[in-house]
Amino acid sequence: MHFIGYSPTALEPGFDFSDTVLQAAPAEPCLLHPIPRHLTEVHWPELVHAWEAQILQALAQPVQRETQDGVRRVQTLGRVIFDFEPNGEVAAYWWRQNHHDHRFELGRLFDAEVAAQGVPSHSTWLDSLKGEALAALYRRFPERQSDCRNYAAWVGHLMLNTYWGEGTQELVRRQIADALALDGEVLALASQIQLTSMVRTPVRLQDYNQVQRHREHFLTVQCEAPQLLQLFAMLADELVQEDDPSSRGGPIARMKRLLRNQGIRPAMWRLISREGTDWMKPLMGFLDLNEQSMAFAAVDLLSVAQAFGTQALPPEWLIHAFMQLGGSPNRPRAAYAHRLDDLFPLCERMGHLLAQSDDETRALMQEQAAEVFNWGSNHLVDLPARSLRHISLRGLLRRVELEAGKEALALEGAQGWNVAYRLTLTEGRFRPVILDSPQALWLEGKRMHHCASDYMDRCARGQILMVSLRDAAQARPEATMAFDLAGPQVQLMQVSGFANRLVEPIVQWAAQCCLEQLQAQKRAWDLARGAGEFEAGLGDRCKQEPVAPGTVTCDLTRSDSYIETLALRPVPALPGQYELLVQSRLLSARSPKQWNRRHQLIVDRAALLNLRAALDRLLDSPEDNNALPERQDR
Repeated sequence: MHFIGYSPTALEPGFDFSDTVLQAAPAEPCLLHPIPRHLTEVHWPELVHAWEAQILQALAQPVQRETQDGVRRVQTLGRVIFDFEPNGEVAAYWWRQNHHDHRFELGRLFDAEVAAQGVPSHSTWLDSLKGEALAALYRRFPERQSDCRNYAAWVGHLMLNTYWGEGTQELVRRQIADALALDGEVLALASQIQLTSMVRTPVRLQDYNQVQRHREHFLTVQCEAPQLLQLFAMLADELVQEDDPSSRGGPIARMKRLLRNQGIRPAMWRLISREGTDWMKPLMGFLDLNEQSMAFAAVDLLSVAQAFGTQALPPEWLIHAFMQLGGSPNRPRAAYAHRLDDLFPLCERMGHLLAQSDDETRALMQEQAAEVFNWGSNHLVDLPARSLRHISLRGLLRRVELEAGKEALALEGAQGWNVAYRLTLTEGRFRPVILDSPQALWLEGKRMHHCASDYMDRCARGQILMVSLRDAAQARPEATMAFDLAGPQVQLMQVSGFANRLVEPIVQWAAQCCLEQLQAQKRAWDLARGAGEFEAGLGDRCKQEPVAPGTVTCDLTRSDSYIETLALRPVPALPGQYELLVQSRLLSARSPKQWNRRHQLIVDRAALLNLRAALDRLLDSPEDNNALPERQDR
């Protein structure tokens, strides 16, 4: 018996990838043939049969209903249960299987992640089945996790194409919508608001429940001031606290009073009453809604917009260029107004210049706004207030160019840093370029209008690796990736688009491919270091150093007190790549294991051929022929 809250449910999960079920599944012949050659070692026909059977079972009965003691529940595709509460709100729970004892548990889903329309959204239910199948593959092939992921992705793609066509999607979604029977009026209002940091389509349960919770007030706002619907959705929970006999007026009056108490001027209220509040939606990605209330976020956005003046609303690109000084959709912050209020005079001047601009000047402002605010964050204190009130756009841009020239001169001749990692993408339209010098980071920041140059010191110390993802055909930067190298595993810190904007899914995919390559290279190096541990005891100083399989080594220098070796080996995780390692050891040191110098490089076969050609030319040179002693490879 399982429980939702304190209430038991007779509903059962519609999937099971336990060892018992997989052992009972039929074996060969398998539906999926031929198997890709590189995946044959992790091919598991019983798993594929069980996977397929559970998909067919879910599609045959996509809805299960439960009604008892005033409780109404709807389970969809054997995975998610919608629990209808007495006040009309809906909570969603999902089945999860413990991978150790294979028992099932019910977990609460975040309302912001659950679709209220078009259930299931996209192919999420198939993705969850793929995740369970992948966990079973990991149990059986723990040493081949990369192949397991590729195999699960391949099988999942075939299942998607075979069983989740457009006709099937339409039929299943219609059956689920009929079973859920959500309130159409509430859905229509919920479709006009956004309460998450990202635009969500279709409507999410968070939006639906917010409207359902304050339905009467939402209907009033929709009737009296529909342009303020987004703002009211963000303030509604705070306004409820004023819902007592001493509070006067309806929801519109209460909003106005609340905002005035928070420093929003009457002129700004008149402006948003005229222009509306939908402009707030694309900016919510900047806000960390886990660290602040929705009402505080609304006041914060209004305070920032108010800084540009109250004659007209600033365009989204101008607010974006300003707010990216304090955070971004890739690194959302709890608040911006109090962090950046020292730049509000510059915002006011930019708003004034924008109001007086023509189309050409407006385009120039949009292109250079981020540079102007970046300059202001460091140098606005050097500009007197009187000068700021009268400075022109050209004057601001001249100051920006002057400081940029000083920065470029300061970086001229700066030394780069050695990066042993190598990245390549054989699929897609992107080419990763590792940023290995202060000039490269600075130029990337200028091109992409973000703060890549702030990471110079950490990149130089080898703690962070910055990579520019560029269009392979035009060499134009599309995104900048930051990887954390300091921990035991390489981590993807963030992926930033132009001016710190969110990136497309294909860019996220490319970033994940780069992450997997970096992790594979680091694992290979860690294994090589482990295989090459040199146990030089005081009584056995010329002990032969063990090497990894496939390694070719030779001594460059060897004596009773000093050894220098060259090792070359293929990297299994990176086909076509080789590790070139020069290692020195001083055996006469008090602690020989600690006195160790390593120089490591990853190269491809073409680089090795070039090296061999260079050595051949050197050895064939008549003047050096007699000067170079011959060495015998071990």
